[in-house]
Amino acid sequence: MKEERTTSNLLNKSARWILQEEIGSSENKIELGFADAPTINSNYEILFSILKNYTDKSFDVLITAENELQSIRLKELLSEFKKELSDLIDSGKIKIETLAIKNGFSSQRK
Repeated sequence: MKEERTTSNLLNKSARWILQEEIGSSENKIELGFADAPTINSNYEILFSILKNYTDKSFDVLITAENELQSIRLKELLSEFKKELSDLIDSGKIKIETLAIKNGFSSQRK
């Protein structure tokens, strides 16, 4: 059975973390291939297009919000925007989690 990703799982002692800022300099630095998240400026059509593009390519899409209330509201807003978006959320192809992060990013690794 696949373990569900929750905040409590992320905070356990065996969790692995990615540091946001580089501490020192090292030749052994690992490039993770993260890119800044695309700018949507509250345009749901652009957001839908980006999310649809990723899910069509079989990427896992994880959207985070700072707190549980924002997560619930974001899910409601996206689900009400388009039926197709609601279906992607209901199917688990797009997941909305509560996890406060400073900036969005995308990873092109499958």
